[in-house]
Amino acid sequence: MSATQDMQQFMKTEQEKWDALNAHLTPQFEGQRAFVEHGFARYRTAYVGDPQAVYVPDPDVGEMDAMTGDSCSDDVRDFWRKHKDQNLRDVAPELWEEMAQESDGLAKALRDCGVKVIRNEECEYPEGIINNNDAWRGPKFCSIYGGPTYGRIIENYFMQIWECGPVRQYEFAMRNGTMELFKATPELQYRSMPYPEPDVNMRGVGNLAGVDNAAPKLFPNKQILFGWGLPDASLIPAAYDEKTCNDHTSAGNPMGGKFMMERIMQEAGFTSEEVFFDSNLTYHFDCVMMMIQEGLVGLPDTENFGLLQEQLPECLKDYEIMPIPLEDIARGASNAPTIGDGRILIDNRCTETMKRLEARGIEPVPVKYSTLWDTFNSGMDCSDAEIWRENDIA
Repeated sequence: MSATQDMQQFMKTEQEKWDALNAHLTPQFEGQRAFVEHGFARYRTAYVGDPQAVYVPDPDVGEMDAMTGDSCSDDVRDFWRKHKDQNLRDVAPELWEEMAQESDGLAKALRDCGVKVIRNEECEYPEGIINNNDAWRGPKFCSIYGGPTYGRIIENYFMQIWECGPVRQYEFAMRNGTMELFKATPELQYRSMPYPEPDVNMRGVGNLAGVDNAAPKLFPNKQILFGWGLPDASLIPAAYDEKTCNDHTSAGNPMGGKFMMERIMQEAGFTSEEVFFDSNLTYHFDCVMMMIQEGLVGLPDTENFGLLQEQLPECLKDYEIMPIPLEDIARGASNAPTIGDGRILIDNRCTETMKRLEARGIEPVPVKYSTLWDTFNSGMDCSDAEIWRENDIA
């Protein structure tokens, strides 16, 4: 086969994959309102990841090394090294099957709670999506985590943060569906952080503040709370230095938060605060703070709740803080989607946290997610993107 024929065949195959994916996904988005009132509001529509393209990342690429540095086990790192850049379905089919069942279980649990789920249930992804980061030998696609990296909707703003490499291309895969959100929600505005430069050595995901903003939490009254992970409080000054801000943080940094607020979101009337947390406990802020219901959040059951500053942020001053056992933090307890009606999804191993939730009148919905958490250190809230959260609707 000539080079021309080979390219023509590749284009034909890619077009077939795109056509099938768009035909499957786009109708699921049609007429769908896109609006997130705040992180405690009633959950109505989610985009949920799938097991169709689960490629294993390389832990030694700068960006992945930063994310896994302080709290990731050696077993996880060794597994990644052994299988890096490979499709898990090919190299560990039994493990992949268990992950697929857990991913399906998350989608079912959300549906059972009345949440509309948009999801790729059947289609192969185009190579353009799988290999999107090839220019800098970055990670291939990991479709399980169809979470906030699809885009964080903050009230009427579709905010693209370009989070971690294995899932950064998620919104590209359903661009036709995204356009349906804008058609159905005329007031929806698009905002974006700078797209990361293709530098394989970068520990963050971009020098010009194009960083993973580490799961910013949207509180009522247009308040945004950022959380930055550091292994030690003595490193806080370095996190504010443009030359060293990415050297120690496990995900995101204050420079990125500052850029997002001052250059992108401030004109929309939002305010923000930030906290530093101990990245020896876990790497991402959405694995530290459990959003339970308005007036109640969960934080690690340790000194100062695992925060590296003594003072709680103003947005939490009237909140009850529910301590979460450290063993459950290590199992991903805080990475839990709240339904906004008194229920919250949680890893089914976190029995003590479930008891503490029940004591406060919250109904935990246990979901098996241990295999996914133990393999990739990301949980259910990293696997679902909030498309619509709103309490009172017409």
